Amino acid sequence: MKIAVLTNNINNLANWQLRILKHILDTPEHTFSALIIQSKSAKKNIPELVLPNNIFSKLLLKTQWLIERKFFFKKPGTVNLLQLESELKNIDKFELTTNNIQSIEKLNLDLILQFDINFNPHQLLSHAKHGIYTLKHNAKHINSNSPIGFWEIVKKEATVNVLLQHKISQHAEQVCIDQAHFNKHWSLVKTTDLILESSVALLIKNLKPNSFEEQHFTLTSDSTANTLEEPSLLQVINYSARFYFKVISKIFERITTKTLKWRYQCFTLFIAKGLFNEVILATLKPIDLPKNEFWADPFLFEYKDDTYVFFENYPYTTKRGKISCGKLKDNKIIDVIDVLDLDYHLSYPYIFEQNGEIFLMPESSENKRLDIYKCLNFPKKWELHSSAFEGELVADAFFHDDEHGNKWLFLNKGATTNVPLENELHIYKVESTELLKKLTPHRQNPVLIDSRIARNGGAIFKYENENFRPSQCNDHGVYGRALNINKIKKLNLDEYVEETVRTVEPDFHKGLMSIHHLHQADDRFVIDVAYTRH
Repeated sequence: MKIAVLTNNINNLANWQLRILKHILDTPEHTFSALIIQSKSAKKNIPELVLPNNIFSKLLLKTQWLIERKFFFKKPGTVNLLQLESELKNIDKFELTTNNIQSIEKLNLDLILQFDINFNPHQLLSHAKHGIYTLKHNAKHINSNSPIGFWEIVKKEATVNVLLQHKISQHAEQVCIDQAHFNKHWSLVKTTDLILESSVALLIKNLKPNSFEEQHFTLTSDSTANTLEEPSLLQVINYSARFYFKVISKIFERITTKTLKWRYQCFTLFIAKGLFNEVILATLKPIDLPKNEFWADPFLFEYKDDTYVFFENYPYTTKRGKISCGKLKDNKIIDVIDVLDLDYHLSYPYIFEQNGEIFLMPESSENKRLDIYKCLNFPKKWELHSSAFEGELVADAFFHDDEHGNKWLFLNKGATTNVPLENELHIYKVESTELLKKLTPHRQNPVLIDSRIARNGGAIFKYENENFRPSQCNDHGVYGRALNINKIKKLNLDEYVEETVRTVEPDFHKGLMSIHHLHQADDRFVIDVAYTRH
């Protein structure tokens, strides 16, 4: 695949753009054929910020941006610039002029990636077999003079929609070949960083050789987008006021957490007999939590004649999760002990049995790998058994045995620490009895890129002879805001199809703000739910 990149200015590329260049260089199936520079324009101070034309709005928004960047949110920088510059020295570079079109034509390009959406490179369309790909980060709103995520924050929308657009010829309509939804943040700077960095996965997924064979195009239409004017001075003032109010509220939370021991977004557990899909949640009661910690990500496990609950135990003193467990008795968790307490954060203690032995596979993304522990003396003693995904950010993994005797590994991934783990769902077929030794990636990985449904919220369970995957709904700027129940309709190495049949909102008890995990085990289930303040 011969790829060229079209950019407005090569001297001031953002981190997400550098990651794309690095991916092309590092992928054996790709040939980085050329960098095409639209013009020798002046260096833009803030390449990721789109400003309105109104001088007062522009001045205030730029000032607000610089304050947020300097004092609150560091600019992403995950690419080794010196190394990348060295690798780019051998790449042909052309300024987009009439004289250079013939030279570009001789490259026999397969695809051109365009970084700047506000420019129509019509003279290049006939010189790439698959045309031009462009990421549109403001998909919900037509106006191009609006910062990424600004209207989603101001209008209190759930997510930011990103489109991967494709154009093959000057006379053809622009089409959408894929799209994604990403959660926002209350800060414009942070939202922009999250959207730009997260959108790289959408592009990379569609650069795989097989993606060109199975693309399903839909016409890109502005009829579903909101036609909004560029931000006015009053709207920018409104955003800035809300930003500083949020900062003050965060400071207040820190003070009251330390002095009054108030716990914010405090997760606790609800345990009940019956089937989750049939129980009225308002009838459930939470367990009693110890002071100064929260419990989350619970899994049930039967051992001999007792039912155990394994969960993330998060002490507010250490701010680092550990794995604990206890026996379930009369809807209470007793005899609680720490199972794994390491020098990095642990959560999501997926516990399972295989060939008469018990294993634990907790989330340990801070350690940048996936580990399986083998039980030596239940439930107290465990030893490291196997590892995979060394150096990668993975989370919330579990195994699933399908009706054909195949074993699958479901997990979430993030390319860098700037990309939330809630965006991408990856699936692997387990080809060995040693579990993590031989894994075959799904052809469509990541099978989902959508913060509203991608992140696992517990293991797959069966209900009325159908398989259901619980997942988190991460939207409205809240982590794990709601819980989806997704019916799996097709699962093989070529296809994965699921349908969200139910989204459980955190509205069945007073003071709730999120629900993000379910484990159904036979006729009993456990969920975790967070109170705004506990």
